[in-house]
Parts: sequence; structure tokens; C-alpha cells
Amino acid sequence: MFTPGRKYGAAAMALILSGSFLAACTTNDDGAAPSVDDPTTSFELTVPEGTAPDKGWPLIVVAGTDSGHIADAMPEHDPAVLLTLPEGVNAAEKESASEAAHIIFSVREQYDVADTRVYGLSTSADADATIEALEGQYPGMFAGVGLVEGKAELVNSVGVVPQLTVSEESVEDVVEELLAAKRSDIYDAAILHPGIADDRGSDEVRAATDGNPETLYEVGDQASLTLTFDQPMILHRWTMTFAERPSQVTLETSGDGQVWEELDSTAVANDRLDRYTFASDVMAVRITAHGGQIADLGIHTQIADETRFTYEHYEGKNITLPYRLYVPEDAPENLPVVLFLTGSGQRGVDEAQHLGVTKGEGAVRWASDAEQAAHPSIVVAPQIPMNKLWRDPDVMEGLNALIAEVIATYNADPDRVYGTGLSIGAEGLLNVSILYPDLFAALLPVAGGPNNPVGGGPAVIDTVVPYAAEYTHIPIWEMQSFDDSVRPFSKTIAMINALRAQGASPRLTVYLPGVTEQFATSTHSSWTMAYADPRIGEWLFAQNRQNRPVLGDPLPPIDPEITGEELAELAGPGALYYEFE
Repeated sequence: MFTPGRKYGAAAMALILSGSFLAACTTNDDGAAPSVDDPTTSFELTVPEGTAPDKGWPLIVVAGTDSGHIADAMPEHDPAVLLTLPEGVNAAEKESASEAAHIIFSVREQYDVADTRVYGLSTSADADATIEALEGQYPGMFAGVGLVEGKAELVNSVGVVPQLTVSEESVEDVVEELLAAKRSDIYDAAILHPGIADDRGSDEVRAATDGNPETLYEVGDQASLTLTFDQPMILHRWTMTFAERPSQVTLETSGDGQVWEELDSTAVANDRLDRYTFASDVMAVRITAHGGQIADLGIHTQIADETRFTYEHYEGKNITLPYRLYVPEDAPENLPVVLFLTGSGQRGVDEAQHLGVTKGEGAVRWASDAEQAAHPSIVVAPQIPMNKLWRDPDVMEGLNALIAEVIATYNADPDRVYGTGLSIGAEGLLNVSILYPDLFAALLPVAGGPNNPVGGGPAVIDTVVPYAAEYTHIPIWEMQSFDDSVRPFSKTIAMINALRAQGASPRLTVYLPGVTEQFATSTHSSWTMAYADPRIGEWLFAQNRQNRPVLGDPLPPIDPEITGEELAELAGPGALYYEFE
């Protein structure tokens, strides 16, 4: 019997879930439930009492027979679900790793587990192989691992996986360090995705991806839902919630939308499905359900081109900046450099989520085959900690030095450095341009610019509008939603008008009211459309620091009281945006 250690005290309960549970919750590779008499169907699970944290419990997956001391090492302030795998699956064979994964999936479906806080922990050198096999077969499953004699470093498409060395003396420190690690979010590419369809041609299919669990998609006897992407993706995870359970669900992938390969299939025993998998260069996924009602479908992916970026660090006098770097193979000299500054939600130290789906297109777009064929360039995408802003003096100094280092290392063109960024990244670009007015050849700020309060950041000082004269010489194309709920559009108009008053001609694309929320979960997320605009590449790469536009006479201001209805009338029927030039 597995019992909770003393550090859990009364805050935990021990549950032993064996054959009968697994027979209901997992399936073998052939779709059949494992035998109740199979010793691998018995495993040990400890679940903390009480309500899970907002984002769910951490989950520690233990491979090996000696797990009691792991429970003893659990900190009271951060209790976790503790799963000890059966001894029978402690092997590196693919079939055995799949068996272990099915147990993990069942636990994730039964309990409120934080997807970004799942950890693998080995208690013996022999058991290392199980954790390594799981990480190899399901990249991104673990936020960190503890191994006795394992690899020095584990790297997958999601990023570098922290790996700690486990010993009897270090287990308490290892558990604490693992729980402090968090894997980056692997974003849901299905939500509000326009490329969703079913085999019945029904508009009701959008109920499965609208983000509202109250709207339901009625499967009937059987239905297939297809999600088509406009660029190759890496598929990591699929999730579903049901108002009424189907009997079976199957996931297929395709690289061309024509030839399909079955990736996963399972009987459904819970109201929630949460399964890891892995497939690269995916252009479409197809989910077939037999009966039931689907409340929500999640397809968690990365943009495949993200893996073209290497992991780098800039060490400055006052700051260290981790960054992702794309340099074309056999890069010639004098390539332009694109700097991408992310939004507040992608700050951190994971070096991954700022390039994620619906968050990192401002970097990943430029590394695509199509963009590199048209405009070969070097792409730099740094990340800052959660307590920093791009406009902090030490960060701006570091960015300027980082770009200088990239230019020197790759003999890039200092006259063609382009800055783009979203939200606080857009604001950061403009502040950097005030401090270093000769750095950029052009700016493409999206969803903001003038300062606005950011949770956890320092006090706000309005710099962008009063110091507009410092960057009027830089061509700017601002793109933002009129109904932006985070960065008021009125502040952007104030910035644009300050530039127009100096004789500059900044370009402003305004997405009309209600447009952004058709394609994103927030009216702030105008970057989902901006970075998909085919026009921005030609404009951006045409700019050169040696050929700046000449300032003219002051231009009349845009009416700061302009309404959404007036913009829509200016844009005309069926338009998604209006542009001021």
C-alpha cells in the first residue's frame, strides 16, 4: 500500500487504482482494454485533498519501485498528484512507453492536472529508460525530469527540458526544483480556427471550437471533423470535452489533406479526453467520433518553422537576454535583420512560448520558406522575465547591443534592421527608437504603442507621444483593432497624430469593430490578422536607413473621436479594416 509521506500530513489521501480502473480508462494500442489480470494495470496514485489550484495540480510521474521517499519530499506549499508507474512498464520499449503513457492520460483525464507542470522522475538507473522513452515518444509531455544516470540534456521541439540528477540525498531538492519548472504553453490552434469543417458540411461544427462549452456539436451516429492549417504544424496534444460521451474517438493527420494516417484512437471513458501524441509537418487533422456531444475540441500545436530557430543567450553588462535566432543556411553577407518583441503574456525564461501559435507569428513568419525566398533575412526573437518590460532602460540597452552583436557576427546589413512587435512589444519598439533613433530602418508595431499599465511592471511613464519627434524619420506601419480591449485605440491615434503633426506619414491599419473577435479570443489579438497580411513583407523589406522618407508639411490629425460606425462607412461594405496613410 502506498501511503502519503509526512510532509503531506492531513492534506493528502492515498488512492490505489488497479485493474478495474484501467480497464475503464485506458486502451492498448489495438484499442482493447488491458486485462484486469495483467500486472501492468496496477499503479499507485496519491492526490492532494481539497480544490486544485486555478491552473490545476502539478503531476509527478515516478518510474521505479522505491517511490515512498518521493512523497516524503513533497513540499506542503505546492502539493502535487504523485503517480507511480507499474513495475511492468519500466522499460524503454515503445509498446511499454505507450502503456505508461495511457496510464498518464487516464490520470490527466480524471484529475485537474496543469498541462505545463507534468514531471518525470526516476528512482533508479534502470528506470531512467522509462522517463527517457516517454519524453522521446511524447515530446513536450514533461516540464522537467529527474534521472539517476540519464542524459545531461534533453531537447525537443518545445525546448530544452530541465534535467536534474536524482540521488537519495538530493531527492528533496530535486522535487522542489522540478516543481519550480514550468513548460511553455503549447497553444490550441483549433479555437476559432476558420479552417474547420465536418463531413456533413454543417455550420454547427464551429460549436466544437468556439471556446464556449455551452454550445454543443451533435455527432449523431458518427461524424468526422477536419481542421486544415495554412502552414505546417507540429502536433503535440489533443483534448476534448463531452456533454455526452462518444463510444470511440480517432485522430488522423495529413501532410497534404489527401492521404491520412491514423495517429491515435481510444475508447472514451471520461467526460474529458487529454492525450499526448506527436506528428510533424501536419497540414490537417481529422477527428472521427462515434456518437455523443462535443463541447470543446483542442488541437495543441507548434508552428513547424519554429524549430528552425536556435537557442541563444546574450550576456550584457546589466542584463542577460535569452533569444531565439534564425539564420538562413549558407547565409550571404548583408542580410537584413528582423527583431521581434513579444507581448506580456509570453514573457518568461522558457525560450519557447513567445514563438507559439497565435503568439509568435511576428517572428516565425519571416523564417518560412515563402518569406525567405522573397526576402531572405536573419530573425531575432528575445524573451524577457515576467517582471521586466521592453522599455526598461537595461532591456533597451541590451537589445541595442544584441542587434549590434548579430550584425557583427553574421555581417548583416546595419541599414536594414526592422523592428516588429505586439502589445508591450510594440510599445518597446517605439521606446527603443527614442533612445536609439538610428537603429531601425522601419517599424511594424501591432496592437499598441503608447504606454499602458501592465500587471507586474513598473510605474507607467508616457514617453511615446511626447517624444514622437525622436522617431518621425522612421517609416511606421501600425496595425490595431478599433475595439482593442487592452490597449485603447485612442492612445494609438494620439501617437499617429503626433507623428503627422511633425510631417511624417505613418500608415495605420484599423480593424473594424467586431472583426478581431471572429478570428481570436480577444479583441486585443489583432496580430492574428496583421502577421497574416501578405502586404507587410514587401513594405517592410523595401525600407532602408539610407533612403529615409522626407518629412513634409504637417498632416491634418485623425479625428480622435471617430466612431466605429464612421470607420465602417469609410471602409465600405464587407471590409475588415480601414487604412489611414
